Amino acid sequence: MIIKGMTANCTVSMHFWNNIPKNISKLTFTDSNIDQEVLGDLGLHLMTNECLINELTLDGIDLSKKNFMCCLPPVTRVKKLWLRFCRLGDAGVDRISETLQCQGDDFCDKGETRTLQLLNLDCNGITCAGVKTLAQVLRANRTLRILSLAKNAIKDEGALALVNVLSKFALTEDELRWKNTRELRRTRILEWTY
Repeated sequence: MIIKGMTANCTVSMHFWNNIPKNISKLTFTDSNIDQEVLGDLGLHLMTNECLINELTLDGIDLSKKNFMCCLPPVTRVKKLWLRFCRLGDAGVDRISETLQCQGDDFCDKGETRTLQLLNLDCNGITCAGVKTLAQVLRANRTLRILSLAKNAIKDEGALALVNVLSKFALTEDELRWKNTRELRRTRILEWTY
């Protein structure tokens, strides 16, 4: 379902969300002037059991001063998120990084099942500082498979931060502790099942 050029005067009510066909798996808002209320309602809709949306596109929407992460609630089926031309900058990347960091088994609160696999952040004015933040999060994130950062203000320093995290790297003490705890839990589960 594609919604293009929606203006601020156009209200998307809960009636709209309740009448979305149950088999919709992709929702696209392009070049729309949506407000925080619409984003909040979208987040509520994404948390319902009936919602099958696994691809969400919010392209060309100025999200620089909005809480756009409410569109990726803790329990959601969204696996692909496009946020191109949204004026996110490094501040937006910081908000996204908090969510990405919370995608490992032991990093999230109980009940959270975030499974974001694709994130497109093209043309958002992201600098090396934002990429360094993403790089640190990618050390622990095991679900994100595709990250697009085309046409941002990323220099060699930011690219190098990504390269370093995507190649083999030594684990920190906290990461080693987390890994050992996880392996110990697996061993206990295996012993219990035998």
